Amino acid sequence: MAISIVNRNMRFVRKKLGLKQGELGALLGIDCQMVSVYETGRYEPKTDYIVTLCRLARVTMDELTGIDFERSNYRYLDIKRTYQTQQRG
Repeated sequence: MAISIVNRNMRFVRKKLGLKQGELGALLGIDCQMVSVYETGRYEPKTDYIVTLCRLARVTMDELTGIDFERSNYRYLDIKRTYQTQQRG
C-alpha cells in the first residue's frame, strides 16, 4: 500500500506543530487510532479533516495535497519546502 502525499504531509504537519496523534485527533474530533490510520496510508482523511489541518498549519490545501493547480504542469509541491521558507521569513 502506497502512502499518499496527503498522508505523509499529515504526519509531517502534526510533528511540525509538536502534537501527538491524540492531540491532533482531539482537534479534528477523531481518536488517535484514526490519526494513525490516516498517517500510515490505510485510508485518506476526510476533506473536513484536511481543511482543519490546513488551518492549523497555515498552509493551503494545494500545499497539503501536494498539487499546485495554478501551474499548467500540475507541479507537485513539497510541504517541507514551505515550512523552511516560513522559518526563514
